[in-house]
Amino acid sequence: MSIVPFSEFVLFRPIFFILLAATVVNSLYLIFLQKKIKASYVISFNSFLMLIAAVVLSNQQLLIVSELNFLEDRVGMVSIVLIAVLLVASLLTLLAKTKDKKQRITRNKL
Repeated sequence: MSIVPFSEFVLFRPIFFILLAATVVNSLYLIFLQKKIKASYVISFNSFLMLIAAVVLSNQQLLIVSELNFLEDRVGMVSIVLIAVLLVASLLTLLAKTKDKKQRITRNKL
């Protein structure tokens, strides 16, 4: 039984915000500041790990909420969706830039 019934469990909210902010920084790097291919793949992998961390954190939050009879905080789910969208957008941009770079190299060789 919880101390305050039907209140939201918001203790993980700052962690979701930190993961979201880190993903935004990674995505901005991949979209606008890409200089080295190797670094881009590391940043992409880092963003993917942040998505996994957010999903695991959300799962733990749901377990705590169900045990303590709190209301679920929807910010975590919104953060996961935003992290996933940013990850997909940055990966698509990375693939497009890599493909464009390969085409330019091929044209220069001809």
